[in-house]
Amino acid sequence: MINLLKVELKTLFGKSLSKISIVLTIVIGIFFGLMNMLNEEPSCAGVFEYTLMLLAYLPAIPGFYLSKDYTNNTIRNKIIVGNKRINIYLSKLIAVIIFCFLCTILFLSSSIISNIIFIGTEGINTKALIYGIILTLFGVISVASITTFISMSIKSEAGGLAPVLIIYLTLMFYIVGMEFFDENIMNVLNNILPFGQVMTLNVFEVPKDVLFKTICMIGQVLVTSSLGYAIFRKTDLK
Repeated sequence: MINLLKVELKTLFGKSLSKISIVLTIVIGIFFGLMNMLNEEPSCAGVFEYTLMLLAYLPAIPGFYLSKDYTNNTIRNKIIVGNKRINIYLSKLIAVIIFCFLCTILFLSSSIISNIIFIGTEGINTKALIYGIILTLFGVISVASITTFISMSIKSEAGGLAPVLIIYLTLMFYIVGMEFFDENIMNVLNNILPFGQVMTLNVFEVPKDVLFKTICMIGQVLVTSSLGYAIFRKTDLK
């Protein structure tokens, strides 16, 4: 399992696209801080909202990486040499989570630091900031597990594009729902969707139901991981 994880991490982080994405997350975070400063009313309020962009494109990189393993028979070869399917699935899941987690940490760090440098700390609630970071990271872990589930369930390169399309459509559904759904439905969506959690975060107010939202994200990870492995275990790789 450990050896498989090392290989997955080396392969994923060794790709040029992954390295470029890591650098871009830092650059974009700094850019958003500068952009906030240039607003008519400079504010750090949008620190977490910008993370939506990260959630929308981030799954593409590990998604294409996972789907490639089907087309070049890498997964089949790992099974032939004696690796268990559960270890293969878990090693890929953990590698994707680490990649997405790292990108998010770098993005939030550069964004928050640049906002503080360019705008200042006036009005920032430290507790709201910490809870916001925690919920964002759990949301990203959920997105990573969904990406792994979808990419490992589709035995073609389409598995790389599918997570992005599904997550993008879910985001569009949420945005449209903000206009047409009543408050009770939106509260449910805010608890169960990573996008909903991020959309309700700001650095001035402590988010509500932090524990419940965290449990929802952990539940999503457990469900998608279990379903993903169940499908992968039955997949014919011939």
